[in-house]
Amino acid sequence: MAPGQDESTSTPTNKLPWLLFLEEEINASEGPVARDIGAILRSFLLSPSESTAMDTARLVNASYWEKLLLSDPLIRFQDDKGMGGFLNCLWELVFDIARRVSYNDPTQDYFIQFILELRKPLPKHFKIWEVNFSAFVACCTASGLNNQYSDPCLYPSRDIPIGLEEEMPQGLNRDCKIMVATQYILLAGTAIYEEFIGKSAEGSSLRKWGLKKWPIWTRRLNELTLEYEESGNTELAAMTREAYEKLISFSV
Repeated sequence: MAPGQDESTSTPTNKLPWLLFLEEEINASEGPVARDIGAILRSFLLSPSESTAMDTARLVNASYWEKLLLSDPLIRFQDDKGMGGFLNCLWELVFDIARRVSYNDPTQDYFIQFILELRKPLPKHFKIWEVNFSAFVACCTASGLNNQYSDPCLYPSRDIPIGLEEEMPQGLNRDCKIMVATQYILLAGTAIYEEFIGKSAEGSSLRKWGLKKWPIWTRRLNELTLEYEESGNTELAAMTREAYEKLISFSV
């Protein structure tokens, strides 16, 4: 069955693996979140395109802000307002589907486009989406799930320098990038250290990169801690201080 083909033309014996899995998940789900996200992804993958990737990301975004939060008023009193459970459900489905889409199926390209669109949410929702997504990737890195790839620390090696080295005006976007960097250090600091310093050969490009970056990040986190303490931002001050202490705990 070609990408975008309506499943009504198929029998259960020749449906694509991802479609069979998704329909089983939707039917077996006991909660509205999994059913809603599953239905959104099913609709998208039956007719994938760049434009539907953008629309699907917006629908997933709306599923949280306009459905989940309104469906259960008690969620608003949770520290993360239900975002943790929502993201866990979303990414479990995303990874389970990705495992079932063939590598030579063009649907996979559109699915990746959808994931990229998820990282570009509405401005007022930018902070929590970006930070939570990065924390999820950091956990995957720390657990060794990314070791199967040639560059298991691809995301932290890109996002930490953005948050701790680039000059940005004060505001939400800057705070978000700094929080992303700290999450990678706090949750995957040991894996990052091992990848670039601990297990890298003496004189290798990876080790040189790690030895160069470590003191830069350490100094910057100390500066940010002082800045946030002076401005009264206790949440970020605590976060940057903890990340600073994590870095200095390694022998560099």
